Amino acid sequence: MLTIHLHDVVFRSKQGVFEEELVLGNDIIANVSVSYLPQGEWPITNINATLDYTALYQILNELLATPGALLETIVGKFAATTLDKWPQVQEVHIALKKNHPAISGWRSGAVGVAFTQKRS
Repeated sequence: MLTIHLHDVVFRSKQGVFEEELVLGNDIIANVSVSYLPQGEWPITNINATLDYTALYQILNELLATPGALLETIVGKFAATTLDKWPQVQEVHIALKKNHPAISGWRSGAVGVAFTQKRS
């Protein structure tokens, strides 16, 4: 099994249940791991024999470009899309972190959600 990672990728996104979150937006930090069974020769020497991490980035970028209420929706859609697009993918793990949540009195830190889905 081989795993492709996207580490600490920052998106500006309008995600949240409060109106100000949908107007102002927030920094969303993403960490993604996609595990798959490589096809063909090993070690991999051709980009076409691996997962293109730019395609993973594009899926996430498109999902976060659409304003929405819940990070849970984003992680579920990302996992489902990834598993549908690449039959060799066996597991998707995604964690999203919101650095400035709209919580009264919040001073520092982040909130987040993580989701793991395995191919059934």
